[in-house]
Amino acid sequence: MNAFTHIHQVWEALERIPRFKDSGANAVHYALTGIEQLCDLVGNPQNELNGIHIAGTNGKGTTAHLLEHIYCEAGYSVGLFTSPHLMRYNERVRVGKEEIPDEDIINYFNLINPLLEEQSVTFFEISTGLAFWYFRQKNVDIAVIETGLGGRLDSTNIITPLCSIITSIGYDHQDVLGHTLENIAYEKAGIIKNSIPVVIGNIPDQVKPVIRRKAKDVGSRVWDCSELNPAFHHGRVHLTDGRQWNTTFIEPVNAWNVTCAVQCVALLNRAFPVEEQQLNTAIETCPPFHARFEKLTVDRDWYFTGAHNEQALAATLEAVQRVEEGRTPILIFTLMNDKLTPEVAACLRQFPVRWFLESDSPRALTNDELGNWVEADTFTERMVLEKLDDLTPELVIFAGSFYFYSTVRRWIGEIQP
Repeated sequence: MNAFTHIHQVWEALERIPRFKDSGANAVHYALTGIEQLCDLVGNPQNELNGIHIAGTNGKGTTAHLLEHIYCEAGYSVGLFTSPHLMRYNERVRVGKEEIPDEDIINYFNLINPLLEEQSVTFFEISTGLAFWYFRQKNVDIAVIETGLGGRLDSTNIITPLCSIITSIGYDHQDVLGHTLENIAYEKAGIIKNSIPVVIGNIPDQVKPVIRRKAKDVGSRVWDCSELNPAFHHGRVHLTDGRQWNTTFIEPVNAWNVTCAVQCVALLNRAFPVEEQQLNTAIETCPPFHARFEKLTVDRDWYFTGAHNEQALAATLEAVQRVEEGRTPILIFTLMNDKLTPEVAACLRQFPVRWFLESDSPRALTNDELGNWVEADTFTERMVLEKLDDLTPELVIFAGSFYFYSTVRRWIGEIQP
């Protein structure tokens, strides 16, 4: 059994493991046995964490980052686990807003080497175990944990948190989670634990009974953010109880994410007090999050959004209306082949100018597949690069997949002096 001595050996080991990016559901163990085996090998660190567990079709990453920012502002040591990474693997695991160092990743991989050699754990299970292990190593006060896929059988679901959050329910990953909103809600509600409060955000009324039934079965109280009627006006979030915050957000849907975070903080305030001024400062100074309708450069109105399902693309369209100022937005997008649905196609068709880029991922949508649903100009990467300089004054939206982000960032690096 060879030990890991350099981070490049870790990257090589990870490259040999199927990833959701390339293999889709085939790269997922939608079960808890693998993560349980892995965590047992490193001493079950998940049992020692004060966790906040977040599921949802959209918004869970933003809510997780908000909670990190709030609790850091209040002086706590905060661990954050999110996925996927955008530029480098270390992004997935942070403590105090700092990415996990390479040397700690190496140490962890040496601990789990027996399972790697057996090839019995997935990419996401390895990443989840790394987060749990590192958060215990750093003795964090609070661990904010974002689910990867669904909830009930997601690898993160071996923790018993202090609070559970379900940010939204919409259509996505139907091949794993089911083909109705009720099926999807049932899977997300699987993160609700015995007597642990659950906060729900932008949830369709038709599926709230699914969540409430699960909560009742395990003796948990549901806190419904719709009772606060979150509203958004030019970056300002308003609640019906009179609270309001000026934020850096552009997408109105973030009113729900702010409300989810605020409600969670209120529920945990006895164990982890946050002063009102600390909460307000954190919300109002929280920087925009990467790949969530992120403005990419100072001198261009170019934005990136990882939106890849109907609910997220609808939010993107609403945000575009707020920044277009009479201009015609240009959509430059790529998609995975399991993401194109009639509803997604309808959202894409609302952009008057559409450029489609075929990704080299095995799961990527092809031009032929797209052509059955949406008319778009198809470009190679080189063709896009040649045209980007001409688009400097235009409103450009890059979208379709978080996996597209590193490509777009590289493009911008190549065209900027």
